[in-house]
Amino acid sequence: MAADVEVKRVQACIVSASVPSRGRIRGYADGCIVQRCHGRTVKPRIEHRQFCTIELIAEGHAERCPGAGCAFWDRGCALARVESELDGRPEVARLLVDLRRELEAGRVVELREARTRFAHILNEDEGIA
Repeated sequence: MAADVEVKRVQACIVSASVPSRGRIRGYADGCIVQRCHGRTVKPRIEHRQFCTIELIAEGHAERCPGAGCAFWDRGCALARVESELDGRPEVARLLVDLRRELEAGRVVELREARTRFAHILNEDEGIA
């Protein structure tokens, strides 16, 4: 047993003498190189927002689409889907803009009231007063 311990001690001395002592590791392991990226990205962080469909039709100019903050937003602009129908009816687009602004201001617009306002606009458009 004592011979085994002596052999291991001698082996340890040989190994420690043949391998130079190192300080801390100065580099990264393979595949772990940290690279800094430049600040510019291919895709901007802010999504491009189109102009408001109903404002363009009703007023001829528009702010950027408010997105999910709009009363007419449903996984995208619900009114963009009927833009061709609204394009020839700026008075309907005007009513929609007015309704949206009232809702944004915190006013509660009852469904019955909105329908009455639409009926009035559509009746005027048809020449029914």
